[in-house]
Amino acid sequence: MRKSHPATSRLASCSAVCAVAAAVCMTPAVAGGQTAGEVTFAKDVMPILQRSCQTCHRTGSIAPMSLLTYQDVRPWARSIKQQVMTRTMPPWYVDRNVGPQEFKYDKSLSDAEIDLITRWVDAG
Repeated sequence: MRKSHPATSRLASCSAVCAVAAAVCMTPAVAGGQTAGEVTFAKDVMPILQRSCQTCHRTGSIAPMSLLTYQDVRPWARSIKQQVMTRTMPPWYVDRNVGPQEFKYDKSLSDAEIDLITRWVDAG
């Protein structure tokens, strides 16, 4: 039986530890009690609102309510869901099935963004 060199054993052990660490780091985080795939306001919904809604939905602007904070948004969650699912909000009157689809300053929501908002509202 051939005896392995101590450096080879350490290298194998180190490689195994690194492989496990890499697998753990690449797994979706389950931090703060959140499960992988869970939609959160701060991580998922707020960036959508910042890009597509907050230009108008802020105090003193044209929209009837502010959507700048969680406290502003939460009471309106079901209404927001309804408005984005029917594509009433944000207002974007370009036909999604005809002609060019990429526009500068396009505030419309993608199907994935609508899904995120819907899942967040449905989760309560």
